[in-house]
Amino acid sequence: MKKKIVVLALVSVLYILFFPVFFHNVLYKQYTINIHTAGEKCPESGGTEVWINRILADGQETDLSAYALADGWEYNGRIFSSGSSECTLTLKLHAVKKIEIEFVTHPYSGIVQIQSRDKKIDTVNLYSDTESYVIKDFIID
Repeated sequence: MKKKIVVLALVSVLYILFFPVFFHNVLYKQYTINIHTAGEKCPESGGTEVWINRILADGQETDLSAYALADGWEYNGRIFSSGSSECTLTLKLHAVKKIEIEFVTHPYSGIVQIQSRDKKIDTVNLYSDTESYVIKDFIID
């Protein structure tokens, strides 16, 4: 009887310790997105800024301050790059269905290149004569 209790306790402890890791890393797929600035802008733009307003994983807003930021990127309530020099932000996210990145568009926004897991590069001009938002969706397969 004592052996059964010890085995049951050991199995319970292993379950408690490893289930969250299994659930997070196996059921939720890691998805890597690279956001690259190269100081490019359209002729109408007054700058090359890139602002990320929100990142959602499966509809849930993530904490922008928790991301590791590369040189040339900073957090100030939003993720920001002046875009004046070439820099790449690598985001590693866990999701099951969809990731959404909401960029700010305004008169000082530049051009950004976004590379997802499939290696496809999408070039997005973030310039707008008024502040607005553009959302880039990534469907997890």
